[in-house]
Amino acid sequence: MTFLVLLVLAILLVLAVSSFSRYRQEQRARNDELRQAVTQQGWRYEDRPLRGVETRIRGERDGIAWTLEQHNPAAADDLTTPTWLWLADASPCGEIELMLLDPPSADAMRGVLGEAVIRIAEKSLGQIGGSGTNLRQFFERARESIFLDSTLQTRFKVLTLDAGFARHLLDPAAEQALLEWPDARITVQASRHNIILRLTCAELDTDNLRRLVDLGALLTRNVRRYDAQRRCLDAAGAPLAKPPRSPV
Repeated sequence: MTFLVLLVLAILLVLAVSSFSRYRQEQRARNDELRQAVTQQGWRYEDRPLRGVETRIRGERDGIAWTLEQHNPAAADDLTTPTWLWLADASPCGEIELMLLDPPSADAMRGVLGEAVIRIAEKSLGQIGGSGTNLRQFFERARESIFLDSTLQTRFKVLTLDAGFARHLLDPAAEQALLEWPDARITVQASRHNIILRLTCAELDTDNLRRLVDLGALLTRNVRRYDAQRRCLDAAGAPLAKPPRSPV
């Protein structure tokens, strides 16, 4: 009887080691493919550059310097740790003016769990140099001012302090880019000066990498255009024209 138990345990151990070895081989193959794709684009790939960061990719798109990092999961209860973090100009944005969230996350921030979730988010923001104070103030003041088109209403809620900023940031091109990426969970955090994207998807393969860089560059261009127009019109005392909206 003891022999049979030991035999079963030995078989299970061999299977576990074999499965883990196969997983690591597949992971290395994916990383090699991603590294090759990054190099072909002229970007820089860094493997384990810092404690807690698995991969870092640096590049430039349309004059926009950006950094993409894959973070290790933090504590088991840390619900806000991103799979991938995309930073325009490699720095967190300051005052939050817009967040694009999936409905459960938006409701959690405002509901009974809001305080606990915000504390967790503050911890995560502190790890990347962000401001938890800004996050707390944002959720106290933000309103659900707009939705994306009808197809996306069940996927995203737009919380913002500035409806005009939201309309300009989430223009038809941005809506279309989000529509074409149905299998990913994306959180957009934006200010008039910068933008952060958090992406959760099965794997950051070459296609998802391209989509993320394209989306980040598109939204950052919208942010910069809005900021430039706002500063010019503020100086002239004129209102900012509303951008075109895609059909609902």
